[in-house]
Amino acid sequence: MKIKNVKNQITILALLFLTPYFAQTQSPQKQSAEQWIKNEIEKRMLENNIPSLSLAVVQDGQLIMQTGFGVKDRDLKNKSDENTIYQIASVAKTFTSIIANNLIEQGLLDLDESILTYLPDQFSEKAKSKLGPIKVRHVFYHRSGLKRNSKSAKRKDGTAMKIGLTEEGLLRDLERLKLDSKPDTEYSYSNLGYGLIGYILERASNETYENLLQKYVVDEYGLNVTSTLLDPKNKKDLATPYRKNKRNIKTSPWVTGKLCSASGVYSSAADLYKLLEAQMQAYQKYAKSGEDNALILTKEKHAMGEKASYGMGFQEGIGKSGAIYGHGGDMDGYGCWYNFNLDKQNGLVLLTSSGGDWMVNLAFGIMERLLNKP
Repeated sequence: MKIKNVKNQITILALLFLTPYFAQTQSPQKQSAEQWIKNEIEKRMLENNIPSLSLAVVQDGQLIMQTGFGVKDRDLKNKSDENTIYQIASVAKTFTSIIANNLIEQGLLDLDESILTYLPDQFSEKAKSKLGPIKVRHVFYHRSGLKRNSKSAKRKDGTAMKIGLTEEGLLRDLERLKLDSKPDTEYSYSNLGYGLIGYILERASNETYENLLQKYVVDEYGLNVTSTLLDPKNKKDLATPYRKNKRNIKTSPWVTGKLCSASGVYSSAADLYKLLEAQMQAYQKYAKSGEDNALILTKEKHAMGEKASYGMGFQEGIGKSGAIYGHGGDMDGYGCWYNFNLDKQNGLVLLTSSGGDWMVNLAFGIMERLLNKP
């Protein structure tokens, strides 16, 4: 079973119903998880002509793998490792929601306010009538009715976004777009919505998204390379992205502008593991005592399927092995996977420089192996 049409959203819903993708190729049960994962990665990268992959794997609450495979650039042949940098696509929504929880705690952001509360007073009366009923919380939970993507930020399929969404473009989208549904009536994934959230966070705090990311995520959890703009000194560690439909052709990182809060953040497997470790610990405490934390993103959640729901930039699915939390992301050139299971204390961070369905199936296979260890 394979998951089709991944694009910019990857859900963990399919993991709950997936017949083990690697059932026919699993190694003997006595083989270690590390060796099994290494073999599967090498096999899938070879089959799919993948240049670079970095990952971190947690089993029984312990980090068992943190490494890289392949090369950052086919021409330079510089080896990838856990510090290799990639854009993390829609996993940026998780970072954005962590920032938001901090602003909520400080009283700077109210989920029950209309989005108009945080926007410039420049909309037509018709637009105000359309946008006024949309609460901030509706946007977080993909229940705003906003379009999936911006019409102002254009790109050709198979290529990177070259010109990011501007403030003017974002406001123009909000003025002109027709809602897909009435607010708070149905789940409808929106990258435009999370671009809007980033803009709202900036206006609510009077700080840039980059400063907010630095303060509430990078500094708070000791991350090293995570940023909205690649530091020139880290350029040597950047994985060159390759088109996922023609993997010998180089593309480039996306220029996202106001969509950075939806999909434009740079990070590494080493950084994402630090966040994963902190988040797993926060969720453990929350499950035992109800102790709140900015990393708890599923206190409120809404159905996105029979056994899966969406919180604030985070998904929760209920399967045989308990709840699985996380988010995934895929953009032409980069892919990212980030999730964990509390009951068995397993987790996975995976980044690649050429995304696609192969990455989703590999991630499912690794989690399946971890959750059903001998």
